[in-house]
Amino acid sequence: MNDRELQDEIIRYLTEPAARAKSGARLALAPEQAARAAHFARFLARRYYRDRLGRSFRYSAMMLKGVGRRATDVVEAEEFNRVVSSRAMGSLAAAQRIGTLAVEHLTGLRGEAWWPALLDYEHAHFLQTATSESRQSQQHPGTIFKNKFCS
Repeated sequence: MNDRELQDEIIRYLTEPAARAKSGARLALAPEQAARAAHFARFLARRYYRDRLGRSFRYSAMMLKGVGRRATDVVEAEEFNRVVSSRAMGSLAAAQRIGTLAVEHLTGLRGEAWWPALLDYEHAHFLQTATSESRQSQQHPGTIFKNKFCS
């Protein structure tokens, strides 16, 4: 294995739970090293998603100043740990679940009629930002979600 292949394997190991779960992984790690790598993988996922949640849910954060709740709070939840332990970082499945957690966390905090629409918009923005780096370039754009605005 050359240096580039080793780097790719380490990145795959840290970002894909399935790679960490394989017993015949190409990276032969001692149990202590594997535990440290899993801990570091959760750290990376929290940083990755906290950044994208902060950028995507910025308008709701401005509207909730003083309330003390933000979309980024979900990265500290136990459900977040379950998601990143079972789905690849940057995947659509992980982004959909984490985005839904953020919307659930913020739903009902404002009573205005436009609040759910703002959260829908920010959720869609989050799906795009949280999955854009991992998507393979395609000749034609694909649909990543459907909601009441798309058919």
